[in-house]
Amino acid sequence: MRLGNVQAAGWGDLDEQYRINLRAPYLITKSLLPLLKESSGQVVFVNSSAGLVPGSDNGAYAATKHALQSIATSLRDEVNPCGVRVLSVYPGRTATPMQARVHQFEGRRYEADASSSRATSRT
Repeated sequence: MRLGNVQAAGWGDLDEQYRINLRAPYLITKSLLPLLKESSGQVVFVNSSAGLVPGSDNGAYAATKHALQSIATSLRDEVNPCGVRVLSVYPGRTATPMQARVHQFEGRRYEADASSSRATSRT
């Protein structure tokens, strides 16, 4: 996750986040679709509420996560008739090294025990 406004963002920040947050899950899912259809499997995308409510300091990240939700919605319409379930999970702030970096960027002290443990999903 690269934080910062558009002016402060590095030239490769959007491309890197696009490759990690959108292109990789898309290509992995595409390659597994035949097996998923054969087994009536499930696809679970781990998303971020930043894609639903972006801020001034996370535009590129938020754009990739919003796009991931669009892929999930489209894929769901495509594969539900084949018995494949597609979920988008929004775990909220979770105790991870990424979350420690977010807190540091925000100038706040990081306490892993205080991170939200609530999770929501869309089916």
